[in-house]
Amino acid sequence: MRTVILLAGPGKPAFGIKNVLAAEQALKNQGADLLRIGDGERDLTDTDVSDMLEAISNAKGDVTLVLMAHGNRNGEVYFKSLHAQSTVKFFQDISKALKHRKIDIFSTACYGGLLQKVALQILPENSVYASLSPANNGITADNIDPFWDYLNQHKLSCLSAESMLVAYLLSSMKNRYLPTLSTPKYTHDLEAILNGRCGTLFSIEDRAYIKSTLAVFLEDLSVLDTIMDKIEKSRSSDDFGIAQYGLALAISYAASGNMTLDITPCVFKPRF
Repeated sequence: MRTVILLAGPGKPAFGIKNVLAAEQALKNQGADLLRIGDGERDLTDTDVSDMLEAISNAKGDVTLVLMAHGNRNGEVYFKSLHAQSTVKFFQDISKALKHRKIDIFSTACYGGLLQKVALQILPENSVYASLSPANNGITADNIDPFWDYLNQHKLSCLSAESMLVAYLLSSMKNRYLPTLSTPKYTHDLEAILNGRCGTLFSIEDRAYIKSTLAVFLEDLSVLDTIMDKIEKSRSSDDFGIAQYGLALAISYAASGNMTLDITPCVFKPRF
């Protein structure tokens, strides 16, 4: 059983308790053994952080940390409303609690690419880090809330950082804030992967593989053919509007052969 920890700092004005509870329900709908710490309104205490570290230390299986907190341009996070915390010690404490085990981190924090860079220097090898925002930009709740709605409506056992990011790209992403993803041995520039794929034909085998890989997230697989057709005719990622951008990123990432989706069957039944 994968242990999932939802750590939610004070989120005003971007998010609050309603958004955090939606995230909690979405993760539980995926079959998560979930511990929520924080509610999106109150400051987190030292005891809260200690509880998170204890849960990580005591976990019997894989661990996913879902981080909902404000971030800033310095790569810091706000666990207290008026106090930015260095992420170096935060990730050092997590690494110590892991006892050389890997962790998945899925972050909704602004400037998440900066937090990711710090984390990768500290966390154990084989850890996976997915962030919904790049190093140079933020993200708002109205970009994220549709994702929690999607997970509330689909039982996918979608609890690894990579699978959550792919689900976000396919179901909910309606902006051009480039997410960041690091898996063992790779930091993936998803837009560069898409740009490298533009103008290249998909073979029959490519299309079959991509459909089989991404089918769990979609009810209408014809949308994949539509986007693959457009990728073949496009010059760059600039040819994709916000409604198609996430789909194109997911398809090109799947086509790269680097996707290692961790979707363990729970109570999901195919819908197509």
